[in-house]
Amino acid sequence: MLPINSVIFKKLLEFKKQGFTYLTSADTGNYTGYDTALADCYEIGDGNEPSYGDWINQEKNRGSFETQKFVTFHSYLLVFGEFTSRDDFETEAITLEYDQEEMKMYYRTFFGNPYIENGPQKGIGLKDDFNARYIDLIAFAIWNLDFENETQHIDSVEKFNLYYNNEKYFYFNGGNASYSDFITVFVKEELWNDISFLENILNLPNNPTASVIKMFLSENFIKTNLEFYNKYFPE
Repeated sequence: MLPINSVIFKKLLEFKKQGFTYLTSADTGNYTGYDTALADCYEIGDGNEPSYGDWINQEKNRGSFETQKFVTFHSYLLVFGEFTSRDDFETEAITLEYDQEEMKMYYRTFFGNPYIENGPQKGIGLKDDFNARYIDLIAFAIWNLDFENETQHIDSVEKFNLYYNNEKYFYFNGGNASYSDFITVFVKEELWNDISFLENILNLPNNPTASVIKMFLSENFIKTNLEFYNKYFPE
């Protein structure tokens, strides 16, 4: 299960309890949505550099929200406020610590591979985008799974069925997998060795994709249950 930074979890949980909606700052491609807004500004060449308030109001106008109160994350800053104009926001600096290699795995599975490993674009915008997606996953646990602390996990078929496809307040800008599949990141590790659990989720309507489920299966499980694996995951 994704290790969760306690500080950022508690901060985001506090915002949820105050009636804020989490708005992802991550976009498809190499940059966050705010970075894309800045790039668009310079490309147009009108000199009207957007503020965080401008960007969030732009995103807000693309969707239907029940609140004006938003929290998002960009470049080690929590950005939050009741956004009615370009200046209606505050920021708070947050230091993130997480396993970069593990996040690469999640990133490629859920969001795609937005960079060339050894090419000329290597590293451009990547760290900010990884950070933003890391916050997305934590926010998913808080807003969609109703987690109350950073040690919680999905520990039964019943909980998985309760939350899968239960999309409430989360707003995303796309990706490789359905964001319903994010629930898999928070499943208790032991359940990925339980055939009855796997059969249950594999037979759900709109079940998680095979590539997502396979990411969590150990080599030992595959060797021990080769017939089951070949049945559900034919190469």
